[in-house]
Amino acid sequence: MISDAKEFSLANVLVLAKKKIATTCVGCHQQDDAHSGRNGQKCKTCHTTKTWETKFDHKKTDFPLIGHHQELACTGCHKGDVYKDDLPTDCFDCHQQDDVHQKSQGKKCSNCHNETDWQQQILFDHDVTHFPLGGLHSSVSCDDCHTSSNFKDTDSKCISCHEEEDSHKKTLGDNCQQCHTPNNWDFWLFDHSEQTKYPLTGKHAGLICEACHSDPVISDELELSSECNDCHKDDDVHSGRFGNDCERCHNTDAFEDFIWKAH
Repeated sequence: MISDAKEFSLANVLVLAKKKIATTCVGCHQQDDAHSGRNGQKCKTCHTTKTWETKFDHKKTDFPLIGHHQELACTGCHKGDVYKDDLPTDCFDCHQQDDVHQKSQGKKCSNCHNETDWQQQILFDHDVTHFPLGGLHSSVSCDDCHTSSNFKDTDSKCISCHEEEDSHKKTLGDNCQQCHTPNNWDFWLFDHSEQTKYPLTGKHAGLICEACHSDPVISDELELSSECNDCHKDDDVHSGRFGNDCERCHNTDAFEDFIWKAH
């Protein structure tokens, strides 16, 4: 029996001597590979002989992990072979499903957001848009004007947000900026003589806007007749016999003060 045991041990030694012992990690630990081969066979890039816990520093790559990215598992992004897959580094490529703007703001998420939180520390300079925020506009929240996440759908006309505050009831059109500023509705300046083709002289200078502008403006342009008879037809003591060219005899100071002008 002892002789048989010695012969068996010797046989094993001879087998082991002929067998080439693996010197790579995967040669012995292939069954322990939780990555199923996706991360290749260079185990020592991340692991040591002391522990399986990773020592890989993602900061040494082209995509440092900061913010919430630090909490992700490797397989959260690396779903295939890390040596064959060319993973994109743009936010939109991974977060397209999280884009509440539906591409309306483009794909450069980092212009406004960071890796800490989608909702916090949103950085955006509205002055680089076609609608800089001046006056009281600079103190309002985004939601006050942007009722949806598709920001480009927001109309930039004053009336789109301030229709209920329009004391003129659209009789002066919707180009509010001709008279008002974002500083305050009560701060306004309009020169009828400079900004229109109809200077207000005489009695016209003391009239309120609604005296002439009484109907809501439907078209984009504010158009109102400048013919005397269109406003003063009921004041025409001549009952139309002298035509509509009132300024031949009258001026804007008073109907009673008139000077005849030859044809």
